Amino acid sequence: MSEGPPPLPPDVHPARPPVPVVVLGEFGRDAALRFCRVLSFRERERIQAALPAGEPFLDEYRRATLTLVGDLPYVKEAQLDRYRREQRILDDQVLVGFPGGPQPGDVAPRLGVLLLEALAGPAARGATRAVVALPCNTLAPVSWALDCAFVDAPSVRRLLVDAGAAGRTDLDRAVAAVSAMDLRFPSVPTAVLTEVGKDTSAMALPLGTLDIVEIYGQARRRMASAPEVVAPDAAGQRAVLTAIQACLAGDDGERARATDALRGAVARAETGVGGRVVPIEACTDLRLGLGIDSTATYADAVLAAVYDEPLES
Repeated sequence: MSEGPPPLPPDVHPARPPVPVVVLGEFGRDAALRFCRVLSFRERERIQAALPAGEPFLDEYRRATLTLVGDLPYVKEAQLDRYRREQRILDDQVLVGFPGGPQPGDVAPRLGVLLLEALAGPAARGATRAVVALPCNTLAPVSWALDCAFVDAPSVRRLLVDAGAAGRTDLDRAVAAVSAMDLRFPSVPTAVLTEVGKDTSAMALPLGTLDIVEIYGQARRRMASAPEVVAPDAAGQRAVLTAIQACLAGDDGERARATDALRGAVARAETGVGGRVVPIEACTDLRLGLGIDSTATYADAVLAAVYDEPLES
């Protein structure tokens, strides 16, 4: 008597419903598109590893359904209007967290509107879970703010008031359904610190913009257990900014020099703390192969939020 086919692994089980993943990705469009590519590749790898030998991969196995939201003209309307009125070219004062620029709290309300719009459709179709991805180290505080705002319907409505979107009937209808969903807001620093913390003797050295060490410190304080966060010295931080500029410019010679300078910064950090330090490429434009690639690590965390829950009977 035949025993029948072996049970399907959970990752490819047809009983598992799709999970919307909303990528808030306009803060560096190229980096957001790279994140989507990495996420897609990692999900395919996960599915292929779960399939019985010889079975072909099909996109229909995927559980993560993707919505990429990019609408900076709406999110930064107040800042961009100033440049239009003054008829001047854009500069770094239009960037979040830069001196004179908007702060995370300034952009969170309108990002909340875009998120509500993106989730209204899946919620209306019966989706009960979703993952919200913001693939940027520096904007982790925005993820945390949205996580707090989407805890219940009254909080979402307050966010709409802050965004100047109160009274929109389409959003009013969506608030109750979306706020009732199980929403996950993984952040890049939390994902990276979780990865570094797998080695209990290691410390994290974020290499990124000027505020990145403080942002990683905030992430560490939000976690029950996380590795120590150390900062590069002044010369190391200058080398980080030079490296980011070299990566943006595509200057291979300057990239090589910046890589050598950053290796020196890592060595000095290890000497200073007397222990093992794990460098983190904590800027999506910094791609030198030094330590942890925060984009890839974050993609794995987003997929974990999609896939790692019990299979309903």
